[in-house]
Amino acid sequence: MNASNDTVKIMILAVILAVVLVGGGLAVVIVNNNMQRDAKAAEQKQKADEAQAAQSAAFLTTTNRNACLKQADDNYWNYVKLNATSTTQTDNGPVYKAYQNVWDTADSRKKTDTDNCYKQYPN
Repeated sequence: MNASNDTVKIMILAVILAVVLVGGGLAVVIVNNNMQRDAKAAEQKQKADEAQAAQSAAFLTTTNRNACLKQADDNYWNYVKLNATSTTQTDNGPVYKAYQNVWDTADSRKKTDTDNCYKQYPN
C-alpha cells in the first residue's frame, strides 16, 4: 500500500505541477497581450498627438502668412496714400491719383513683401 500511496502522491503532485505550469503560461500570455494592447494604444496616441501638432502648426503658419499678406497690402496702400497727388471719395471708397512711378514702386514693394511672406511662412 505504501507504493500505491506514493504513486498517488506523485500523480497528485504532477497534476498540481501541470496546473501551476498551465496557469503560469496563461498568466504570461495574458500579461503579454496586455502589454501589446498598451503598446498599441500608446502608439495610436502618439500618432494622434503628432497629427494634432502638425495640424496646429499648419494652422499657425496659415494664420501668420495671412497676417503677413495683409500687412503687405496695408503697406502698399499706405505708400500710395502718402505719395498720391489727390484723393477723391466715392461710394466705393477713395480713389487715389498718383504718378506712375508711385504705382510702380508700390507694386514692387508689395511683390517683395508678398514673396517674403511666402518664404517666411511656406505651405
